[in-house]
Amino acid sequence: MKANLLAHLMAKDSPRAALAELLHATAKATAEDGVRGGCLTVNNVLEVAPHDAEVKARVARSLDRLEGLLRVLVLRSMEAGETDPAVAPQEAACALLGLILGLRVLTFLHPVKALPDLISMQVGAILPLADPSAECAVDDLSSKGADA
Repeated sequence: MKANLLAHLMAKDSPRAALAELLHATAKATAEDGVRGGCLTVNNVLEVAPHDAEVKARVARSLDRLEGLLRVLVLRSMEAGETDPAVAPQEAACALLGLILGLRVLTFLHPVKALPDLISMQVGAILPLADPSAECAVDDLSSKGADA
């Protein structure tokens, strides 16, 4: 992940909005530019890593860093009162990592027009709101699309 994107995400007032922005940016980059980072990662894990310890270690480090960022954003979202404090941060980060990899692979094959709504639904399932009556940054992005 590029340092400027990381700094941008960490500077956002709403960690939940930062997570949504990351997911939308991932899907948009894949759909529009054919960025294949997720596919390459998945292919390396499945095809190369079992036979190459160095590739396995590099991919693991890369995914661990991304999962660590996601965990920090989940924790910050909980601290900000955006996400239900009952959420297990590590498990949520792992689920979000799976969502990102899935978005990279599936969006490359089948760009989905309703993607913002699908992302909103998934984030809502992984990170329930602390106050269900509160406005949700993910829902705000969903209604605006990936350009928000």
